[in-house]
Amino acid sequence: MGQRLVFIKLLSKGLTINGINMEVSSPNPLLLRGSDGKEVPTTKLLTSDIPISGTNEALEAVLVKKGLTLRSKIKMEGIRDPQGNLTEWLSGRRFVWIDVLKTNIEQNIIVSQIKARLFHKEMVTEMTCRWCLKKRLIGQKLQIR
Repeated sequence: MGQRLVFIKLLSKGLTINGINMEVSSPNPLLLRGSDGKEVPTTKLLTSDIPISGTNEALEAVLVKKGLTLRSKIKMEGIRDPQGNLTEWLSGRRFVWIDVLKTNIEQNIIVSQIKARLFHKEMVTEMTCRWCLKKRLIGQKLQIR
């Protein structure tokens, strides 16, 4: 019963560390929120086939021209070791957080005369299995808002 009282006190009054009172809040502070305080749905957009020497500014210009709302800076994706730790090696793929798309976008884009590919969680694309050669749809269906 003592742990429950401590838990209730922590939730109601917060925690004091070095004279600074830290309150426990229920909303996740890392989620993107709009001016009304509600969560803005976002998704991670991955790009591949762009050389590491390619600029993020050129990619950003193409994505904005396609009508995407970028919610973060474009970052390079790192490679993980067998234990799951990040290494200093870069995979060559880049990612950026965007608003969830209302319509599907082209998977192939051209950035500075280089053909690149886009991937995101809500993307629906037809793929052919390498072993059985059957075609199937991969991804989730977009929810039109």
